[in-house]
Amino acid sequence: MFDRYTAELIAGVPRLHGMLPVDLPKSLTEAYVRVSMARSALQDRPEELSAIAKEAIWDDLDSLAAAYETIVLSDDEIDDSVRAATAFVAATAHHGRFLARVWIEQRDSPATLNGHSVPAEVSATLLYMLADANADAAEMASQIQISDAAHQADRQLLAAIRHLGRSEFGSLRNLPVDLGLGAQPSPDIGSQAIGILLVEALTKLARRMLANSRAGWRTGDFERIASLAASTFVVEDQFGNRREAVSVYAGPSHIARLLARIEPVLQLAALVNVAAPARIDVAQWETLLERIAGRRPVLWRNHLSAIEQGLLERGVSAVVTFPTGAGKSTISELKVATALLDGGDVLYLVPTLALMDQTARALRPVFPDFPIVAQRGEDPDPRAALDSPKVLVMTPESCLATLGVRPEFVSELALVVFDEAHLLDGGDNLPDQRSLDAMLCLLSVTAANPQADVVLISAMVRNTHELAAWIESSTGRQTLPLDMDWKPTRQARAAVLYRSEEIAQLQARLDAAFEQSTNLGAPAAVRNSLWATPFGFFSLRHSWESRKIADYLLLPLLNHKVLLSSSGRRPRPWHLVPNSNAVAAAIASASASSGLKVLVFAQSVGWAVSIANQIALTRDSVVELNPAERRLLERSVEELGDPNALYLEVSDDGTVGPVAVHHGLLLPTERRLHESLYSRASGIPVMVATSTIAQGMNLPSEVVVIAGDTRFDPELDRMAQLKPHEILNAAGRAGRAGQHANGLVLVVPSSVIDFDGTTREMHEAWNSLQEIFSQGDQCLDIRDPLETVLDALDDSEPGELGAYLLRRISSHGDSPVSPEQVLTRSFAAFRARRSGKDDWLAGRLDVVESSLSSVEELEWQTNLAAATGTAISTIKLVDLALETAPPLDGSIPEWISWFFDVLRTNPTTLQDVLRRGNRAMFKGAGDKLGEWDIDAAQAVDFIEEHLSLWMAGATFVEIENLAQRLGIAKASSNLAAARKFVLRIVPDLAHVFSLPALVLRARDERSSDNLLSSTPAILADCVREGLNTEMKLRIRLENPLLSRVRVHQVVEAA
Repeated sequence: MFDRYTAELIAGVPRLHGMLPVDLPKSLTEAYVRVSMARSALQDRPEELSAIAKEAIWDDLDSLAAAYETIVLSDDEIDDSVRAATAFVAATAHHGRFLARVWIEQRDSPATLNGHSVPAEVSATLLYMLADANADAAEMASQIQISDAAHQADRQLLAAIRHLGRSEFGSLRNLPVDLGLGAQPSPDIGSQAIGILLVEALTKLARRMLANSRAGWRTGDFERIASLAASTFVVEDQFGNRREAVSVYAGPSHIARLLARIEPVLQLAALVNVAAPARIDVAQWETLLERIAGRRPVLWRNHLSAIEQGLLERGVSAVVTFPTGAGKSTISELKVATALLDGGDVLYLVPTLALMDQTARALRPVFPDFPIVAQRGEDPDPRAALDSPKVLVMTPESCLATLGVRPEFVSELALVVFDEAHLLDGGDNLPDQRSLDAMLCLLSVTAANPQADVVLISAMVRNTHELAAWIESSTGRQTLPLDMDWKPTRQARAAVLYRSEEIAQLQARLDAAFEQSTNLGAPAAVRNSLWATPFGFFSLRHSWESRKIADYLLLPLLNHKVLLSSSGRRPRPWHLVPNSNAVAAAIASASASSGLKVLVFAQSVGWAVSIANQIALTRDSVVELNPAERRLLERSVEELGDPNALYLEVSDDGTVGPVAVHHGLLLPTERRLHESLYSRASGIPVMVATSTIAQGMNLPSEVVVIAGDTRFDPELDRMAQLKPHEILNAAGRAGRAGQHANGLVLVVPSSVIDFDGTTREMHEAWNSLQEIFSQGDQCLDIRDPLETVLDALDDSEPGELGAYLLRRISSHGDSPVSPEQVLTRSFAAFRARRSGKDDWLAGRLDVVESSLSSVEELEWQTNLAAATGTAISTIKLVDLALETAPPLDGSIPEWISWFFDVLRTNPTTLQDVLRRGNRAMFKGAGDKLGEWDIDAAQAVDFIEEHLSLWMAGATFVEIENLAQRLGIAKASSNLAAARKFVLRIVPDLAHVFSLPALVLRARDERSSDNLLSSTPAILADCVREGLNTEMKLRIRLENPLLSRVRVHQVVEAA
C-alpha cells in the first residue's frame, strides 16, 4: 500500500519494544483494509463486527499512536526526517483507530476539546501536517465533526484546525475570532482562552500562506502560546512555605507544540515563497502565485525537488514521470506561468477531447488574464489569433492538422507540454496511427520551435532518463529526468478470488450437467445455480512481488455470494467463467451503499452500460442537479431529441439516479454533466467508465473496481490481456489528494482464480496479475512508433501505416517534417546512435527516399499530403474536380452536394477519409476493424443522407431513425448509431471537407486572401458543428452555450 519512498521513510522511525519498524507498513495497511472491508461487507452483521473489534490490532494502533506522538514532541535530538516519519506513523495509527471506532465499533461522535486531552482526529491531522503528508491531513481533517452544542471558542479552534488540515487558508484567514465568554460562561475558560489565541495565530499563519512574506515569516506565536498553556510559578502556603507549582492545560499545550513544529514545514512548502525565475518580473510572479495559492497553496516534496533542480527556469526542459496523483498538474502550471510571464505562447497537448476540455477549464481560473484556447480541429479557433501570450490546448491530431494548414498559430512557442505522453509509445507490434501522430506532432512542433522548452508528463513511463537524454540531444536544451516515485495517495490492491473447494463443487455440477444434458451450452437452471463467495486477496505491500503468504491478507468482500457463469459449447466441455461485469457491479453496489465513491472500469461501452444497469444501492441515492448541471442536461436533451436517450437515469422531478457512465459515445455536454455529478461530494456515488477516464482525468474515487483484465482486440479478433500500464493507470485513480488519501483497488480477473487454504496453491491466472502489480506505476518503456513502421517498409506495398507515414514526411525543402528532419531527430534514431547502429538509420533513410522518389507529384501536392496526412490520390481528385465546383460564394448545401458528387466518381476514396475504427458504423457486428459490408458507392449515399440531416439541425433521434430505415443500425435506446456517426464519422468528414480550401490555397498562395471570406473556408467548420449557413456558424461561435439544434431553431424562427 505504501510506496517505496514512504515505506523506507517509515522504516527509519525509532524502534519500540516488540515492534520492528520494517513491519509497520504491513501492519498499517492491514488495519486500513480490515476497516474498509468491515465498512462495505459487514455493516448488517453486528456479531461479526463485535468480534473484529476485539482483535489485538486495534490496541496495537493505540499503543503506536501514543508512543510515537510522545516521541515527536519530547525528543529534541532526533533528525527532522526521523521526526517527520515518526509523526506520519503516529498519525496513521490514530487514523486507523479512528476509522475502526466509526465503522467497526460504530461509535461516531463530534470531536470534543478540553483542557487535558486532544481528540484523535485532531492529533492525526496535525501529525500528518508535521510529516508533510498534506493529502492525509486533508482527509483526516474532513473527519473532524463540530457539535453545535460545543462552546463557541472550541468550535472556532476545531474549525480552524479543520481548515488548516484541508489547506483552506482563505477560509482560515477569514475565520472570525470571538471567545464568546459573555454568552457562554464556562468552567474551562482558561483552556478556551488559550484556544482563541491559537485561532488568532492560525489566521495570521493563513495570511502568510496566501501572500509572499519571506521576511519575518516565523513569529514564534505558537511557542509563546505553548508556554502560556504550561507555565511554572511559585506559590506560598499559610505557613510561609514556598514551592513551585505547574499550571498545565495539556490539550491546548499539546496543540500549540504541534503547531510550532508545523509552522517551519509550511514555510518551506508555501507556494507563495517560490522565488521568481530569471527574466520574470517579480511583482507579476508574486501576483500570479498568490492566485494559484488560492487553489494549491502547498507544494509537495516532489514539487520542491523539481524547483530546486531549476525546472522553472527558461531553457530547461523535463520528462516528468511522477506516479498517478502525485501533483504533475501543479508543476506544469508553474512552468506555464513562467512561459506566459516571459511573453511566450504555450502549447498544451492532451490525448483526448475529454481531457482537453478539463485541462482548459482547469487553466482558465489560474490564468484569467491570458486566453486559454481549446482547439478541436485543424481550423484555428478565432481566439488563437489573439496577440501572445496564450495557451493552446490541443490533441496531437488537431495540432498536426493545424501545423499543416496554419503553422503560424503554433509558432513562437515558449513551452510545449505533452500530458499523458505515454501516448507516444509504439509498443512491440505495429503501432496505431494515434501514437504515430503523437510522435510526428512532437517532432514537428519542436523542430518548428527550437526556442521552446519541452515538458513530457506521464505517470506510466519507466525510461525517464533515456527520454530526457533524447529531448536534450534533439533540442540542445537541458532536460531534467524527474521520476521520484513518491506519491501523496496510496492504494490497497486486491484480486477477487474464490475458495478451491467451492469452485470444484460448481465445476463438478457443470460436468454432471454436461454428461446428463444434450444442450449445446449449460442449461439455464444450472447457470443460475453457480453461486460463490468472493474474497479479496490483498497485498500488504505496495507491489505484489512477494511470494510470502504473510505479505497478503484474505478477507470476504461481500456479505453474500455472487453468481458466476459458464462458457463452452458442446462438444467442448463447459467451464466456469467469472461473470466479471456482474461481480464488479455487486462490489460497487456494496461499496457505494456504505458511502464510498466508486469508479468501475469496464472494457467496452456496452459492458459499461451493462454494469451500470446492474448496480443497486441499499441507501437513498437520489441526487439533485445544480443549476449548471441542469443547463448541461437541457442542452444534451435538445441535441438528442429524447430524454430517454441519455446515458443517465433522470426522473420526472429532475433528480438523477446513483450511477453514471463515462465513455467515448457521450456528447460533450453529457460528459461534463456526468463528471460534475460524480466530482461533487453530494453527487452520484458510482461511475462506470471505459479507458477514456484513465487518460489523466481527475475524479475523486475511494474504490476502483477493474472489471476484467482482458479486452477484445479487433486486430487479433479475440480477447487479449490488458497491458500493465493500462491496468496500473486505472488502479491509480483510487484516492485523490485533498479528498481521499487512501483508496482500494479490486481487480475482478477475466478467469476464475481459486485458492486452496490448505496447500496455499492458486490458479495459474494469478501469475499474470501478480506480474503486473509487481511493477510500480512507472512500468512502460516508451518505444518510438516510427521504428516499427520504418522497419516494415520495403520494396513491396508499405501498408496502411507505412503509406500514411510516407505522406506525412514527404515535404520538400526544409520542412520540419521532411524525411531527414523526422528520422534524424527521432527517438528511434537517438537509440540507434546510442547503441552503435548508425547503419540502421542510414538504411531507413535510403528506403524512405527510394519510396518517395518513385512517385512524381507536384510540389504543392506533396507538401499538402505531408501537412494533412491525406492521400495524394484524394488531393488530385479534389484538384481536378474544382474545375466544376460551385462559385466561391455558393451556399453550404451546394458545396456539400458537389463534394459528394466528387466522391461518387471514386467512392473508394472513403477508405482514405474514414479512419479504420470509424468504419464500424457500416459493419453489422460490433466495432471490428476492416472494410464495411456495403459497397463504397452505397456508403457515400448513406453518409450524405446522414450528414444532410446533421447539418439541417436534426436531432439524434431523427438521425438514428434514418440509420435504422437504411438497415445499418439496430434499435438502440441510447441512439448508438447516431452517436457513432456524429462523434466518430463527422470529425473525419470535417477533415476531408477542408480539402477544397486547402487545395485552392496550396496551388495558388496568392488566392489566400480571397479564400478567407469564401464558402470553402468555412465548409469544414459547418460540417463539424452541424450548421448549413454562415449566419448559423457565426451565431454558434458567438454563443457557444447554445446547442446546435437551438441555433437552427433561433435562425429559422427569425
